[in-house]
Amino acid sequence: MRVLLITLFIYSASALAELKEDHRAELYESAKGLARCHAVYMVAAGAVESVATAQFYKNMANGARVSAMYLLWTRGGGKGNFGAYSHSVDAISETHLTTLLVDIEHNGTDFYEKEVNRCVITQDLQAYIVDEIRQIMADFPPEN
Repeated sequence: MRVLLITLFIYSASALAELKEDHRAELYESAKGLARCHAVYMVAAGAVESVATAQFYKNMANGARVSAMYLLWTRGGGKGNFGAYSHSVDAISETHLTTLLVDIEHNGTDFYEKEVNRCVITQDLQAYIVDEIRQIMADFPPEN
């Protein structure tokens, strides 16, 4: 997975348009997992009392969301408006958020804890993607 993503970042947008179908599927599954992590981190942010810890989880949630958007944008060949992918990511995240809250209410936190552990595994990938996005954005200064 990480090798695939590193390779993708090296290619130009035109090369991304010709991704093999299995790579496109893998990108979608990774994006879906990160979108689900957005929901997991939002639950954590709402469950803690510490303002600093809640902000940490909100930041992790934002990073997961933007990373998922980036993977979907990459899957689409790097074409179009990056922000347009927010709707797809938000739909996945909101559905998972509802699932998490219902499961916690009826069954306790066992499923949620497994989801947290899955998201912890993706933190390096998420950090890598966020750093990539920051580097790309540094090349495009804001317009006045």
